[in-house]
Amino acid sequence: MTTPKVVVDERGFTLSEVLIAVVILGVAITALLGSLSSVLYTSRAHRNLATADSGVRAYAEQLQAASYARCASVTGAGAYPAMTNMPAAFSVTITKVEYGDVLTGSNPTDAFSTTQSQCQTGVTGDGTPYDTGVERITIVAHPFSGPGSQTLQIVKRNPVETS
Repeated sequence: MTTPKVVVDERGFTLSEVLIAVVILGVAITALLGSLSSVLYTSRAHRNLATADSGVRAYAEQLQAASYARCASVTGAGAYPAMTNMPAAFSVTITKVEYGDVLTGSNPTDAFSTTQSQCQTGVTGDGTPYDTGVERITIVAHPFSGPGSQTLQIVKRNPVETS
């Protein structure tokens, strides 16, 4: 009777080799998905920033074409018109209107220190409007969700004022 011959050279992988390969693949796939998530977030932020930039510039052009509003407010009566053709999922608004001040001399940091009430009623409160014909308007565009806000300041001049 002959004994069965045992084949010693069975080709294959051991359990530990398979587990190490699975762990390496898991780490690689996790790194790829993490970088893909980062790329998608950065792409969205860049797209939002580009759209916000386009929005504030379009609104600035609209405001430059609009007639000068003496002692304009941010909202309500006497405000500049709201933006037309606003980008989808974005808010583009005027957040601040500052009024030119000729009393400050040549100091550019104080060139827009007149308040709205001073513009409407006069610096001394005598009721004489004090509008120098120059306003600095701050426009902000931001998406309803996510990153990508953009701010732009423009100077609006009254074409009939002489300085």
